[in-house]
Amino acid sequence: MEAIIRNAEASYHDGMRELRYGRPTAALEMFKRAITISGEATLQVKRRARYFSYCGLCLHHAGGSAREVLRLCRRAVKLDPGHPALWRNLAYVANITGRRSQAYSALDRAITINPGHPGVLGDLRKLGVRRRPVLFFLPRSNPINVMLGRIRASVAA
Repeated sequence: MEAIIRNAEASYHDGMRELRYGRPTAALEMFKRAITISGEATLQVKRRARYFSYCGLCLHHAGGSAREVLRLCRRAVKLDPGHPALWRNLAYVANITGRRSQAYSALDRAITINPGHPGVLGDLRKLGVRRRPVLFFLPRSNPINVMLGRIRASVAA
């Protein structure tokens, strides 16, 4: 069992190195290998969560479908909901696939786990702070709220 863990972790670290060097396709193969090596061992749940999350992140950069990318990142946070980096990855892929409200929700969850996390705070600043809807009793996506929100933004600018 220890050899399996060592091999899976080695593949994970190789993938992280490839990712840092800007080679997401090579990193994707390393993360896939880590997932395969680790199998379904119950002792590996938190480690496998990292593998799934970074696999999803790299899959996006390699041209994978938004559905599959989000599925992998959601699976990761389901396996280890207490890891802010996994929520950051989910927020990133949610945002770049046009799901901004999901990105905010993921970052909100990450910041509740670790309020001082510099990466999460930076990501929140990049997304921008959302103001309350003008008509709080209507959904944010309601056309009236959208129109009034745009007017409020243009007046404030």
